[in-house]
Amino acid sequence: MSDAVETVVIGSGISGLLVARELIAAGQEVTVIERGRMRLDADTIPHGQREERTPATEHNTETAPGSERPWKYGYAFGGSALLWAGVAPRLLPSDFELQSRYGLWRDWPIGYDDLLPFYHAAERALDVSGGPHPLFPGSDDYPIPPPPPSSADRLLGPLLEPFGPLPITRRLEPEYPPSIEAEGPDVETAGNALAIARELAAADGFSVREGTAAARLRTAGDRVTEVECIAADGTHSSILARRVVAAAHGIENAALLLRSDLRDGPVGRWLGDHTHVVLDVELDRPMGPWGASTRDTGLSGTWAEGDWRVERGSAVVIPFNPGLLLRDRLVGAVADGARGDALRDEMTDLFTRTAVVYVSVEDEPREDRFVELSSRKDRLGLPLTRVSYPPDGEYAIRGVQEVRRGLEERLAPLGAKIVGNRIGGHGGHLLGTCFMGPDGVVDENLRHHRLENLYLTGGSAFPTYSALHPTTTIAALAVRLGRHLVRDGA
Repeated sequence: MSDAVETVVIGSGISGLLVARELIAAGQEVTVIERGRMRLDADTIPHGQREERTPATEHNTETAPGSERPWKYGYAFGGSALLWAGVAPRLLPSDFELQSRYGLWRDWPIGYDDLLPFYHAAERALDVSGGPHPLFPGSDDYPIPPPPPSSADRLLGPLLEPFGPLPITRRLEPEYPPSIEAEGPDVETAGNALAIARELAAADGFSVREGTAAARLRTAGDRVTEVECIAADGTHSSILARRVVAAAHGIENAALLLRSDLRDGPVGRWLGDHTHVVLDVELDRPMGPWGASTRDTGLSGTWAEGDWRVERGSAVVIPFNPGLLLRDRLVGAVADGARGDALRDEMTDLFTRTAVVYVSVEDEPREDRFVELSSRKDRLGLPLTRVSYPPDGEYAIRGVQEVRRGLEERLAPLGAKIVGNRIGGHGGHLLGTCFMGPDGVVDENLRHHRLENLYLTGGSAFPTYSALHPTTTIAALAVRLGRHLVRDGA
């Protein structure tokens, strides 16, 4: 069976939804291919239930020896936005110019100023809350004001300049933090992205091929002619399309090209992700009355940029407003015999005097981090995607070490001492495998260098990455691409 449509968008995450939104607003027709089912109330259920268990939604990555990173992405309508914690900063202006500023790697073919109007549009679409921050030019035009600074922000911020509001989309329930007696599923709202999905679902010209994997692209000459699909029940079909936008994550976009024998240039190479380190910092005084409206409200750029980036990774520091997680300390104290009022007083003192900060650090782009096709296949008969991602190199390690050293120095007026150091989340930022640029896979408008009606957007298009979370930049690129397609009739 073959259907003919104007535009096929592969993937229904933030990239796919925002490209589709621009096209639908211009009166064009869009068909989205999505492995999961179109469920528009997914933000009301726990993370673990947002993906159905079908052959189409089984994660199909295979870990290469020496690569232990767990990759986190969503095969569901809404994509990885269903897993997103809502942290939404932009990249730094210098992040687009690493070659021209520091002689590193490559520049992006577009700059911060080029992307600024699309940052604004994406932030409006996602209802980002933020405010002026010295790191980000033009950061005085967010659609929602920032929440008030937390007690941790007020104490640490003046010693960690440049410091300012952390842009976020995360909306929490009225009681935050939840009481210790509270029970229930771990539900984190993905409503900002799903609001766009609900808007599209009601629009003329929008359709979804749900429960379906885009297996491969068929080409003739310099054009994609059709998208071959496999449904969860094993049914094969194809879609004839005037143009195709691959808007999946960095692993899946590359895998689609590899399955289609489109191995031009660095397809699948230069895979990037962030490492997050969590530091417990003991102070010589209480942090004051606890107060925060969201989990994260402040962002320090003390270690974000400088000429030293030639030798160590950029890093940003985010105070963690819920503070110290006492479980392990409490278990240890009980095991040592502590009880009653003495135990309560000990834990209270420990909690009020311990600041917790997240550190996000960039690593150098590395060609030995890549995806390729495995000889093994999934239940749809598609090759598994084999991911090679060796551990962090010295560039990232030196970045973390500098934060550890400098944090105690900066916070010395508070008697700061780092007493805990652990790895935070990783595997959720899948970047760089189809990067833009003259030596990359797509051009500055995200069009494939050889196929004139194929576009690739999302994190895979990043030529380099920074210490900052990528979602807002992913969204801005998607808005920019959608408007380019409308304006130029591409």
